[in-house]
Amino acid sequence: MVAPIIATLLLVGLSVVGGLTVYFWAAGSFEVGGIATPKIEFLQMIGYDARDTPNIGGFDDAGANLDNDPTVGSLSTISGSEEFIVLKLRNTGISPVTIDKVRIIGVEHTFDSDPSSITDQPSAGTFEIYTELDGNTSSKGSATIESSEDARLAIKLSSDIPAHIELGKKTPVKIYTQQGNIINQFITTGISE
Repeated sequence: MVAPIIATLLLVGLSVVGGLTVYFWAAGSFEVGGIATPKIEFLQMIGYDARDTPNIGGFDDAGANLDNDPTVGSLSTISGSEEFIVLKLRNTGISPVTIDKVRIIGVEHTFDSDPSSITDQPSAGTFEIYTELDGNTSSKGSATIESSEDARLAIKLSSDIPAHIELGKKTPVKIYTQQGNIINQFITTGISE
């Protein structure tokens, strides 16, 4: 009768010693390995302009006017059209956020890295980032939004999107960052918020 109790106590004791050994070994290896804390990105969409009208997004320089043609009655994406959506973004985090791509209705739009377009509009299927919410039409030249910075992301719609985006339609927008985060939003075409 005493033998099973002693055996149980020995097994419990060995388990505790083994568990403590593994714990201290693992804790020591993580300290030496220099595990970095993950960066958390805080990118918010604080507004957008998806109206079918000239001069959207608060641009005031003729070289970068983003004109949507109101005679079409929708955001036309047929080849040769000049239709834009402008997203107003805010980085509320402490680290810069670099935007990798933007998907609108499942179609990928990438950063327009052509240096000649910095004072002009983005090419079809691309986007540019501007450092002020109104007025300034000089593109940043990079896809990075600094900490505590407000920016406009001007997207020239790709001709790969089905022919027209009807006004008043909820349109899915996904912003992908280089760290792998995804910001999902819906915008309503034809309005500005």
